[in-house]
Amino acid sequence: MNAKLFNTLTPEKIDGSPEIKLWLEQFSLLDQVIGKILLSRLRFVSISTYQNWLVRELDALNRDTKFALYAVRKLEQGEESFFYDNGEPLDRPSESQGSEDLVNSLIANYVKDKGDVFYDHPSVNILRDNQIRALILIEDSIGSGRRISDFINAILKNRTIRSWWSFGWLQIKIFSFSRVKETENKII
Repeated sequence: MNAKLFNTLTPEKIDGSPEIKLWLEQFSLLDQVIGKILLSRLRFVSISTYQNWLVRELDALNRDTKFALYAVRKLEQGEESFFYDNGEPLDRPSESQGSEDLVNSLIANYVKDKGDVFYDHPSVNILRDNQIRALILIEDSIGSGRRISDFINAILKNRTIRSWWSFGWLQIKIFSFSRVKETENKII
């Protein structure tokens, strides 16, 4: 990727941040040096960069197909399926869900602007009634692959979805701005 897409922390920003200083104080002096090196190597992506990337990816899709857009989320303990028995997606917790909140917002805005073939977190009934056979699972970044893998499995817990999948009537696409290369095998 283009290096201009990323921001980094300079040594001055690291040393001048009370939050970083507090975080580093939990480590030994040697580990604090290592922590500063680690922080200086992190690359940050702006929200507008991520949003522009997602819009470009969605705009490039074939408009002859209808797409269901879902923000990938970590399910709460005890939640095994992404859908209730009636086919409605699970309610989101009211507290902040981190980057999932941003992805949800971007999906909602995109569907509002260009919703001709795009659906925002549709229920199984909406998928059926509109003959939507392409699910796009959107994530900002995939680390270990566990969350996306768990999310796919939770979607496939629904009998209707699982049936469509087994007949080859359903396509699942994953959109992620970044991922660790090794996660591909876990996801597949």
